Amino acid sequence: MKVFYDHTAFIPPFGGVAKYHVEVMKRLPPHMYVLSAIGSGNQYLRESGLGHCTLPRHLRGSKYWMTPITAAMMRVARYDIYHPTTYDAHLQWFPKGKKVVVTVHDLNMVTVPQYYRDVNRVCPSLADQKKVTQRADHIIAVSENTKGDLINYWNIPEEKITTIYHGIGPALKNLSPERVFPFDYILYVGHRNAYKNFNNCLRAFKSINNIHKMLNLVCTGVRFQKNELAQISKLKLENRVFAVSATEEQMARLYRDALLFVYPSYYEGFGMPILEAMQYHCPVVLSDASCFPEIAQDAAYYFDPHNEGKMAEVMLDVIDNVSLRNTLIQKGDIRIRNFSWGESANGHMAVYKSLL
Repeated sequence: MKVFYDHTAFIPPFGGVAKYHVEVMKRLPPHMYVLSAIGSGNQYLRESGLGHCTLPRHLRGSKYWMTPITAAMMRVARYDIYHPTTYDAHLQWFPKGKKVVVTVHDLNMVTVPQYYRDVNRVCPSLADQKKVTQRADHIIAVSENTKGDLINYWNIPEEKITTIYHGIGPALKNLSPERVFPFDYILYVGHRNAYKNFNNCLRAFKSINNIHKMLNLVCTGVRFQKNELAQISKLKLENRVFAVSATEEQMARLYRDALLFVYPSYYEGFGMPILEAMQYHCPVVLSDASCFPEIAQDAAYYFDPHNEGKMAEVMLDVIDNVSLRNTLIQKGDIRIRNFSWGESANGHMAVYKSLL
């Protein structure tokens, strides 16, 4: 049995989908897969040793080079199953006579389209994604919530879907005891798209800051956009809200030293930062929407994402109650044991074998 993985997730230098595929492939026997990612500049692929780059730096990660290489490899390589690394791969790539497995990470543009100004413009391939998913021989969903969305929105038969959770790698050791920031802060991680509910989070933080005037909100990811800066200024939080870019080691220390990690999204397919926060003993405060109660269970404190007052109240409870913070940390230590990349890889192998 051999599985073919294409290059599409490995065009960008980073990305959660690329990391997911790398973590699974690292745990499969090398003879079990073919990877077409020549020319990729993806950091996770490079660090894993699974991929190699034979192109000059300025050409790495170019789909103009990688796409024809993949197309050629698909014609000549020997394999039984095609697992596209993004589920919007072109329909014409589906090789004749091969089984196809697709991983669906979320259906956010289907479940919460109101948070996209123009779904067809943002993601013109959404219809193709649906066709690809419906044509696949089997689908891997990253949560039971995502599995339910596939059944309810795209009419995928339940027996065609297997839920396989993401894992979490080992925690970094020998972290510097030095704090990234000397002050107390709430931690927000990741993008700030409309469905991420960052504006409500800002307003909730303003209510908290009226009580804890020296408290800060640290946001990791891209720098603030003009509209975000305007909102921060309107709330008079210019000296209390920060956007920072952080290395993996700095992220570990940011989780470790935060009063809490907040994830206010209206929808997520899985939510890897939940596991990262638990891994570094950071209390987790979550929206009660989509997959969050499934993933964190009783190891988080929840709020209605539409209610900024409740969001502020829940965060204040965790900030002011040391016993509650310690309880959430202890429950997180237990909950995280249920997520292993080894188990995830075993689940993938079971799906592949079931098709042959």
